[in-house]
Amino acid sequence: MRIIKAEMLAAIGESHEHRNQYQLDHRIPLALGGATIHRRNLMLQPVALALEKDAIERCLAVAVCDGRLGLDEARAAIWRDWRAPGAVCETAAGNPGAFD
Repeated sequence: MRIIKAEMLAAIGESHEHRNQYQLDHRIPLALGGATIHRRNLMLQPVALALEKDAIERCLAVAVCDGRLGLDEARAAIWRDWRAPGAVCETAAGNPGAFD
């Protein structure tokens, strides 16, 4: 994975010295059945955004497990724009059994 991250950093013109500012993240998270090291499922993200995305990933995984969201629907939503499913989580906040 280090090699993949180094190649992706080089592709965006970022130096190796800044590698700790980025995280190699899965477009479709492993909890939703995303491929572990398939390059198409990997993306480089600034650490702060990756942490934000992690919360949405947890929310979607719980929603799928609870039957509130279909697995294919969750995968498609996070693939298109990982921020969009966050509205589902915000809507559910404060509800009994809400996923967060």
